[in-house]
Amino acid sequence: MELPFSVNVVHEDGSLLLALAGELDIATVPVLREAVGELLSPHLRTVTLDLATLEFVDVVGLRALVDVQEIATALDADFQVRPVSDFTLRIIRLAGFVELEAAVRAASTVPAA
Repeated sequence: MELPFSVNVVHEDGSLLLALAGELDIATVPVLREAVGELLSPHLRTVTLDLATLEFVDVVGLRALVDVQEIATALDADFQVRPVSDFTLRIIRLAGFVELEAAVRAASTVPAA
């Protein structure tokens, strides 16, 4: 049984919080991309990904998370990642997404691999 995927969005005062839940994979990445595309503006100061309830992510999903990070950087907004599950952190490390892993470590006490 496939877990549903959802993006809970809080957009206020120059901050964008995207709380992801369920499975982020090739089938659900368009949902994330649509949510991000509708909400990004040059007035953003902070973009935060909350991955606390993300149950699964594949490499396509990781690439989408990096895309969000790159968009935030292009908009000169701070990028933050809230604590992630051990599984998600392991996938980030194994896939070699160094900048995304650095953002995760900056938001928590996760030791470097």
